[in-house]
Amino acid sequence: MAESVKKTDPSCRENSNDASFKLCDIGRAYINVWRKYAQFSGRSGRLEFWSFTLFDVLLLLLFLSWFNNLGGFIYLMVRLVPATAVLVRRLHDINKCGAWVFFPYGILILLMEMVAITPLLTNDTVQIIWAVLFFVVAIWGVGLWMHWLTKQSDNGANQYGAAPDLVQKTSRRNLLIGILGYAVLPYTVFAAWRICCRIFFY
Repeated sequence: MAESVKKTDPSCRENSNDASFKLCDIGRAYINVWRKYAQFSGRSGRLEFWSFTLFDVLLLLLFLSWFNNLGGFIYLMVRLVPATAVLVRRLHDINKCGAWVFFPYGILILLMEMVAITPLLTNDTVQIIWAVLFFVVAIWGVGLWMHWLTKQSDNGANQYGAAPDLVQKTSRRNLLIGILGYAVLPYTVFAAWRICCRIFFY
């Protein structure tokens, strides 16, 4: 009897790693990030991280469109803590130390230093090799970072805690398509809106 109750209990299903994905879970996952505003401990699944990223991009574009650079700057400051916290928890979810949150900045600094050194190279062959090395480092850095952020949650508990709620079991291919949509679709919509404003109101 207890087993049948457990199977029909919706909370058990939603908190399970095998929970079926529902569209409303995107909103729940986004709100969950703000509820954990400065919580750097624990774990966050891919659904929570990428749902926050989706709304984050949309809101940033809104603030930039309506309030120009000042609005965008204010929003960036407000979302800095929860965005960093959910990123740390996403790294915890794949059993990585939260200190890896600085990895993109390290790659960026390395690439900037490589660009700064380029004019000092006088030999054409060396410049070509240096340019190839630059792109290899850039592709490796971006590829590894995306691999981590799209990696499926560790099964069960790891050293950072129990498996997170709202875990979406989806293929990496479908997740990458969704990420591309996050990056391209909002920009396209707002660009079209600005063009229409220029045509009809200016």
